[in-house]
Amino acid sequence: MGLSKEFKDYCSDIQITSEEAEKWITRLEAITKRLNKKYYDSTSNRDHMIVVGSVGRDTAIHGVSDWDCIFSLPQDIYKKFDDYETNGQSALLQEIKRELQGLYSRTDIKGDGQVVVVSFGDGVVELVPGFEESDRNYKYPDSNGGGSWKITKPIPEQEAGKEISDETNYHYVYFCQLLRKWKNNIGFKFKGLLIDTLVKKFIDADDSRKTVAFSDYGTLCLNSFQKKMRIGATGMR
Repeated sequence: MGLSKEFKDYCSDIQITSEEAEKWITRLEAITKRLNKKYYDSTSNRDHMIVVGSVGRDTAIHGVSDWDCIFSLPQDIYKKFDDYETNGQSALLQEIKRELQGLYSRTDIKGDGQVVVVSFGDGVVELVPGFEESDRNYKYPDSNGGGSWKITKPIPEQEAGKEISDETNYHYVYFCQLLRKWKNNIGFKFKGLLIDTLVKKFIDADDSRKTVAFSDYGTLCLNSFQKKMRIGATGMR
């Protein structure tokens, strides 16, 4: 009973706090409003912005320093930059960068690779300018290698996470967060999406794991490291 309570309390302690969330949401709303004004002639601070990554999948923990998001742009903006003779993808990132510099004139903002990074003292917003496809996936710019368009699929990822979270009474999320906390503590390089994917595969491999309780976490942790985490690490080499 004691160990069960310890796991429950610890999972509660590593959640993103309301103050923490409010601070980052305020920043995202300011960015959203700025971009909506430019690209949609709108003053909305919510429309067209999608929070993705671990925060969007609900598996982030207290102190998360990267807030990933996609701003969905109009299709005519895609055509404009796709028509560039060379690296319209880089030009798009630079346009977004310049617009956000008008919002945060004293903040370090970079636009290269695949994202525009807005660096605050306590973390970064990594913004991907995207174009929604008919299948709800997003096309986004990659300025590397002369420029190209790539596809990301955040919505199916979020839906899959929500489904297994509901099936496990939220224990899927707690377990992802425990592993993320462990990774951060030891400095282990392991992508958050890979953690969430491996945990899902681990739970899906045995239906009994969908009805776990905090009292099962000791055994569950041991089994996951012996099986799924070893497989994941092997696959990364």
